[in-house]
Amino acid sequence: MTRNAIGFSAIVLGMILFSFAAHLGTQMRRDVNKVSPSTADNLLRNFYETFSPKRVRREYARLFPLRAKRKILWVNVSTCAGLFFFIAGIFLIS
Repeated sequence: MTRNAIGFSAIVLGMILFSFAAHLGTQMRRDVNKVSPSTADNLLRNFYETFSPKRVRREYARLFPLRAKRKILWVNVSTCAGLFFFIAGIFLIS
């Protein structure tokens, strides 16, 4: 395998891991919004508070204590690994 092929494979792996983390984050946000919707009276006024990742993780840990640590860990690990592989792939290609 050439260096460019390895770099391209690392970039693709990083993108897959990023999409996995985004999917898990979306699942968490959807579960939180079902059980405990945001207290924002106007969606446009408090837009960031409604979709804040910090709020979603805090509420998810409060509502689902048994599976929260595992899911938050998977989101963090897959995000960091995806970032690592994506940057490593860029350095390998260039």
